[in-house]
Amino acid sequence: MRNASVTAMRWCGLLAWLCTLLPVNFDLAGRRDTLVNLGSGPLELWMGAFLGFGALYWSVTYHLGPWLKHGDLTRRTARLTGCALMGLCALTLNATYSSEGDMTILLVLVAVLLPGLLAWPWVKLWIGAQSLLLFVVLIPELGFGKAVYTGLFLAMVQVFCAMLVHLLTRERLARRELGDLHLQLRFAQAQLEEAARERERLRISRELHDSLGHHLTVLGLELEFAAQVPPEQVRPPVTRALALNKLLLSDVRASVTTLRTAQEDWLHLTQMLVESVPGLDIQFHCPAQFIPDSAPQARTLLRFFQEAMTNTVRHAQAARLWLRLEHCSDKLIVSAHDDGTLGLPFCPGNGLTGLHERFAELGGALTVRVRNDGALHLEGQLPVSG
Repeated sequence: MRNASVTAMRWCGLLAWLCTLLPVNFDLAGRRDTLVNLGSGPLELWMGAFLGFGALYWSVTYHLGPWLKHGDLTRRTARLTGCALMGLCALTLNATYSSEGDMTILLVLVAVLLPGLLAWPWVKLWIGAQSLLLFVVLIPELGFGKAVYTGLFLAMVQVFCAMLVHLLTRERLARRELGDLHLQLRFAQAQLEEAARERERLRISRELHDSLGHHLTVLGLELEFAAQVPPEQVRPPVTRALALNKLLLSDVRASVTTLRTAQEDWLHLTQMLVESVPGLDIQFHCPAQFIPDSAPQARTLLRFFQEAMTNTVRHAQAARLWLRLEHCSDKLIVSAHDDGTLGLPFCPGNGLTGLHERFAELGGALTVRVRNDGALHLEGQLPVSG
């Protein structure tokens, strides 16, 4: 859920809270006079409950985006307490003066916040309890029949609105799980391709050892023989040495071509991993001729990319992610940051802990920090050979 949508939702709730004053403000059916005639004590209680509801709503909906997206467990108790106090304020308003039932809409604002905090059976129980209490406090002002109608009607409205939020939350969680599975599938494919690349490198090294070693041995013997024979007999061994030299060059060219293909495979592998992540524009920058020194280094880099993408998809309200790999003289620097915000107290999970260990095993280091704008920034360094 994007920041703009979350901000709009929050302000719409506050606007609905303020709009409950319109019938009183325009003195519809003498509502203003009725409210003023309550007396100073009840009027002050009514105004205090109204302002308290608005202040509590503003506090409870703080960081609404991360809360609705994946649940803010660190503030769950505080939010539940705030919702209970909001319900108490709404019931106090209706008990003091309901403005012909206009103030009952405030309970709907409480109901739509509950699916992000409680399981659905408990949401229905909460709505039923506050609807029953509403019926009780409306009887003195509206009478039994109208209070029953208002209580039942508002209960259905609360259930309907809370059900919409509940379904949207489930759909959003299902989409997030699908995104996680998508990333895991791509990473598994990348690991399989990297294993194939490692086997190809091993095959090339064996072929170089067998062919170059044999040819170099024979070439050395031919040159030693040419150095020991009379000048008129030098031509045959030199001719054979030149032929062996051509074979050596041919083997080297074939190996270079294969390694160049391996470089292209690495770029294709990483591009395949980072492209087409649902709802996320990934900008990937990597040197064109880069190829990892070893299979562990390649796996660590791929794991870094996966962890960065997973954290962004799960925890940040981001639209774009930047991944960068720089090849310096004696080290590799890989970094990741997005344009989102965590919105929660940051605590590294098992994924980042395992990534720290991978970098440490290769003699490198991983730095994890939260920037001033709330975005998570990852940067890793790995030594390079030669």
